[in-house]
Amino acid sequence: MDDSFEDKNNVQISNSSLDQHLNAKKSCIQSNLSTLIGKPPLRKGESFIKHSHFASINAHNIKLIYLKRSLVLEFSKQPESFLGKIVGTFVRARMDSNDPRQGKSYHLVRVSGVEFDETSKRTLLQVSIMPKAIAISELSDEDFTEQECEDLQQKVKASLLPKLTVAEVQEKAESLHEDIKKHSFTTRLVHLQNQIDRANLRGRNKEYPFIFYMEERERLEQLWKQEQLIKSVPSVRAELVEAKCGDSEDKVIPHS
Repeated sequence: MDDSFEDKNNVQISNSSLDQHLNAKKSCIQSNLSTLIGKPPLRKGESFIKHSHFASINAHNIKLIYLKRSLVLEFSKQPESFLGKIVGTFVRARMDSNDPRQGKSYHLVRVSGVEFDETSKRTLLQVSIMPKAIAISELSDEDFTEQECEDLQQKVKASLLPKLTVAEVQEKAESLHEDIKKHSFTTRLVHLQNQIDRANLRGRNKEYPFIFYMEERERLEQLWKQEQLIKSVPSVRAELVEAKCGDSEDKVIPHS
C-alpha cells in the first residue's frame, strides 16, 4: 500500500512538472516570437493586421482575371463556354470621359453578363458602371495602367463596386490560368518573331536587340515545351485588415 501511494504521488508530481514545463516552453516560444518580430505580445483589445477573406484590389490580382480584347474574341468563337469564361472577369473598356478635353478614356470594368443584339448581330457585354452593354470592339487589347487600377480601388472603397472574395477570385483565376498564359505566350512570340524578321530585312541580325529577341524566343519556347508556364498555380493576395486581439467576432478595418 505504501508503494502504491508513493507511485501515485510520483505520477501527480510528474504531471504537475510536465504542465509547468509545457507552460514555460509556451511562454518561451511566445517571447521568442515577439523578440523576432520586435514587438511585445498582444493583449486583449490591441489592434493587429491580418488577412481578410476579401481579395485585395491590386494589379497582381486583377491580372489573374483580366482579359484582353483578342482573348475575348477567341472565347466568343466557342458559344457553349463563352458565358462561363467571360462573366466575372475584368476588361478594359472605352468610355466617354467627363472631361471633354480627354475625349474617350479606358476604365477597368467587370463583366456581369452577355447579350446578343439582333439588329447588329453582335455579342454584347454587360459590364459594371456602364448602363448599356458594350461591343467586344470597345475593349482594349493592351495592359491596364496603374492609374486605372487605382481608380478601380477607389470605386470599391466608395462601394460603387462590390468587393471580391479570395475564394471567388481564386476559382476564376484557376479556370482561366491556362487560357491567359497561352494567349500571353503566343502574343509575345508573334511580337518577337516580327522583330526578328524586321532586323533580318534591315541586315541588323548581329546587333544586340536581335540577339536579345532570339534568346527570349528560345527561352519561351523551352519553357512552353516543359509546360512550366501553365504548371504554376495562380495565387490570390488577400486584403489586409486591422482587427482587435481577443474579439470573438473580428471587427475589421481595411488597412491602406
